Amino acid sequence: MSSQLPKITPGKPTKGAKTAPKPVSTLLNNSSPEETLRLLSTDTSLPLYVQKSLQGIVDKMNSKKGVQSFYETSKHTPIQVFLSDTITDGMPLRQSNLRMLHEHTRVHEFNICRSPSQHLSASPRTMGKRSAPAIQDPSNTFEKMNRIMMQTLRYIDSVTELEFDIMDIREHDGTIMNDSERLFLSVTCSIFANFSLCTSLNIDLKKLLNFLTGIHTYYQDENPYHNATHAADSLQMLSLLFREPSISFLFTDEEILLSFLCVLSMDVAHAGLTTTSLAALNHPLVAVFGDTATQVHASLLVFLHELFRDENFIFPDVTSNPNSMTIQLIRESLNAVVLNTVPRGRCFLMARLHKISEEGSVKGEDMMYIMAALAVLAESAFALRPRKQCFGMGSKLLIELQREAKEMTRKNVPSSVQQLSSCDPAEFIMETCRLIVRPIADAVSALITMDLLDNLERNTDADTFASERKLVPPPTQEGRATAWIDNSSAVIDILKKATTHANSLDRKASKRAILNASPPRTNAASAAASMDPKAGTASMSLGSPICGNSLVNLGASLSEGDFSHSMRHSNRAEHYFSFLRLYNQCENEGATSSDFFSRIIFLALQLDPCTWPTTRRRSTEPTVMPPNAARWLASLC
Repeated sequence: MSSQLPKITPGKPTKGAKTAPKPVSTLLNNSSPEETLRLLSTDTSLPLYVQKSLQGIVDKMNSKKGVQSFYETSKHTPIQVFLSDTITDGMPLRQSNLRMLHEHTRVHEFNICRSPSQHLSASPRTMGKRSAPAIQDPSNTFEKMNRIMMQTLRYIDSVTELEFDIMDIREHDGTIMNDSERLFLSVTCSIFANFSLCTSLNIDLKKLLNFLTGIHTYYQDENPYHNATHAADSLQMLSLLFREPSISFLFTDEEILLSFLCVLSMDVAHAGLTTTSLAALNHPLVAVFGDTATQVHASLLVFLHELFRDENFIFPDVTSNPNSMTIQLIRESLNAVVLNTVPRGRCFLMARLHKISEEGSVKGEDMMYIMAALAVLAESAFALRPRKQCFGMGSKLLIELQREAKEMTRKNVPSSVQQLSSCDPAEFIMETCRLIVRPIADAVSALITMDLLDNLERNTDADTFASERKLVPPPTQEGRATAWIDNSSAVIDILKKATTHANSLDRKASKRAILNASPPRTNAASAAASMDPKAGTASMSLGSPICGNSLVNLGASLSEGDFSHSMRHSNRAEHYFSFLRLYNQCENEGATSSDFFSRIIFLALQLDPCTWPTTRRRSTEPTVMPPNAARWLASLC
């Protein structure tokens, strides 16, 4: 037997030998926090209950991390960037083209759901500074606006006050301003004039006024609540939030303007019914836009249609370039913010706001959710106002819902809104403030002034509300007995124009095409030669030169028994204008294609009398298009 022990290779234990467990500190070197928890959850040296607790923490972290964090960490190749942008909940176009601005952190150590008084002592670290204050002296800008509107506007001083009352705007003589358009334009122009964005963004004031005047025609005056007055009231509440220097540092001038446009778009073309009732009634808008955000999609369609018109496009940098990406960014940004305000997406919005609050910082990608939350608060502005204004506007909302309940009852469609038919107005307003507005306000309380939060607290307190309700006059009965009227025709008309735009008539090109397709004229001598002088009547045959040209006889002053008048040679462009007038008339009336075809045949027969048959047809025989009329129609194509 050899006295020497066998050599043992380092790192390779012999069979049956037990290796000592490595210390935890060795396993955790160069490990991320997530990897550390995962390793600890599988460490057999720890008690079993500790392993299960750590494993539960790891599972929760993985569930919260979710799909979004996976795509955020896997954007490397261009293909991955494209595919991840198409399925994220942000703005793909903005993320793809403005990625550095989108991922830029606005402020550190800032919790959006913390009380405003706590932020005064915390002093959050702002990463950027505004080049100019958000507020400016309104006198110069409003004077320019009033000059454009022929001195028909009135500056409203109370738009900067917390006690603003949209129902108590006074004229120069002290009477209440009752004209809806004058009230809407005066309030909105006064608000725009108070912000420096009109100067910093070089907004065309004339186009801005054209745009505001244009969208006012789409607000439904028949709605007690969702009308132009409510839109102006919501815009004033949003302007109060942006007036605070401790809040406006978060937003750029472009984002403030975008927020203003979002609030103005929420009531445009509002049908006066909730989306749930529209779906229950099988309304045509539901068939087009679905039953999730019907009102929002319809309003955005009308709003963007007016905004992108040449005479209304307020952004000067892209007016000369209609194919600029800025137009697409505006459309995408408006849709992204407004669609996050829909009631059925409230849980998602609240989850995003809580996530922003937990991170303790605000990035560029978070601004769309913050702006959506502020738009929700502005839309329910009565909840943040003093008791008188709260009860006044809140009762109008109840009247509109009671009108909706009456319509659902009349059509025998069951709906939960019918439970509001005989409810207490004070209780309804209080519960609306508590259940609808209060959660959003708590999620972004750092962006709301203490005075507005105090108003919300009083409006949600049942005891305080009951003690002060006797001081408030009873709500008006206006609109309570009015039946609901479907005013969605404007949305349908714009939708028709949008969907048929590719096949519609290109007027500049078609005029040249029609004139070029027209055959040459026939002179007066050839026209007179085809007449029978003995009979004194026009004995024209279908094969004569004058009948071969259907464009000659347009507007000719011929009589059945007298040829004393001289023949007038019409301009070939008259056919174009006659057809264009008929096209516009049918388009405005919403006529069908068959109706338009029958009218254009009748127009062709009027323009060319030679195409009429010489003998009367029986009523039972079908009408056949004459050959010259067919050639006339072919020339238009």
